[in-house]
Amino acid sequence: MRFRPHTPHVRTIATPAGNRHTRRSGAPPGAGHSRSAPSADRPGTVQAQETFSNYCERIGPGFWDEPLNAWTNLAFAVAAVGAWVLVSRARGPERRGTIRALPVIIFLIFLGSGAYHTTATRWGAVADTGFIAVYLLYYIVLFVVLFWRLEWRVAWLAAPLFVGFTLLTALLADFAGLRGPGMYLSALLALLLLGGALHFSADPAVRPYGVQYAAIGLLFAVSLTLRTLDRPLCDLVPFGTHFMWHVLNACVLYLTARLAVRRWQELHSESPAPAVAERDG
Repeated sequence: MRFRPHTPHVRTIATPAGNRHTRRSGAPPGAGHSRSAPSADRPGTVQAQETFSNYCERIGPGFWDEPLNAWTNLAFAVAAVGAWVLVSRARGPERRGTIRALPVIIFLIFLGSGAYHTTATRWGAVADTGFIAVYLLYYIVLFVVLFWRLEWRVAWLAAPLFVGFTLLTALLADFAGLRGPGMYLSALLALLLLGGALHFSADPAVRPYGVQYAAIGLLFAVSLTLRTLDRPLCDLVPFGTHFMWHVLNACVLYLTARLAVRRWQELHSESPAPAVAERDG
């Protein structure tokens, strides 16, 4: 069994001058694009361009050839601003840098995803998935700190453990023939498993969070399904379904940040007076 990660296809597209790429009705995904090789004997053609993209909506190498996928990235910017407002309103005796990182990373996701769906380049793809991976790894560490009360130096071990869990999940999914979700399948399972762990926790203070994380997991499942079906449904939905992944995933990012901020405030809202050591005599 060979592991084949899900990666975008590289397309070489030559654009005739004055003509826009069109998809023929009923044609297979990707069909109907002008892909003729540029030739000196054929005036009105431009040099072929490679697009590192596999999304249904993309019809050419142009900057705005994924309009819905490009514009719906603004949902991530809205989520970042909303999370920043939540962090700014949080009150506690300690600095808020640990939770302020969440809206910053969400904004980086906005930039990375926006770059990918406009440039359709390899570096854009790396920025797109890279910043999402950063959020996942940081959040799992922050989760351990906030809900399991471990020190940061110990909590950071959750990051490589999650990477291992992601690789194992990807291998099992590949073995089962399920390649579409990619690394996001482990994120979905983590939301559901951690939500269940909180729900049945011995600490009554964290139990209400269990149902909320599970609910976010269900929302993420819908979002991930729409992302996975983008290519298979390309004939039925010519503009694809990936843009809904942006909208729903932005909601998931905001909601997870909201729970983290709320938990941080719970832990730091109490300001007990410092203990005074008593001395004999």
